[in-house]
Order: sequence, then C-alpha cells, then structure tokens
Amino acid sequence: MRHDDLREAASRFVDALAAGREWLAERREGQAAALGAEVAAVKAELAALAAALGGGVFVDAGAAAAEVVQQLDRAEERVAALRVRRLRADRSGLLW
Repeated sequence: MRHDDLREAASRFVDALAAGREWLAERREGQAAALGAEVAAVKAELAALAAALGGGVFVDAGAAAAEVVQQLDRAEERVAALRVRRLRADRSGLLW
C-alpha cells in the first residue's frame, strides 16, 4: 500500500511541476515587458535628476545655502526611492 501512495504522490508532484512551468510560461512575456518598462522609467528619472543637479540652484553662485541643502535632501530622497524601485525590479527579474 505504501508503494502505491508514493507513486501517487510522485505523480501529483510531477503534474504540479508541469502546471507551474505552464503558469510561468504564460506570464513570462508580460512580466518581461513590465520589467523593461520599469527599468526604462527608472533610467529616465535618473537622467532627469542628473540634469536637475547640473542646473538651477546647484550652479547659481548666489543661491541661498539653505535652499541648496533642501534641494539636495529632495534629490537624496528621490535616489532612495529609485533604489527601492530598482531592488524590486531586480527581484522581479530573478523570478521571471
């Protein structure tokens, strides 16, 4: 009796693996597109941030120090948020 139970469990396991592979295959293309879009969005935001750091109060010799520090703090927050998005994208990419 135990041998039959083992065979049945092995058969269910193989069936579950096949179903899992099929599920992943059905979703892989959409996930890859979503990941590509997220990477492009993060790159665009980084480019915008880099451009902003190269102008405005950052190059104005007459800008108030407090304003420059405030803008740098905002930039640091944006970088931290982008880092989180990148890490999520990295994990998502590993899954797919």
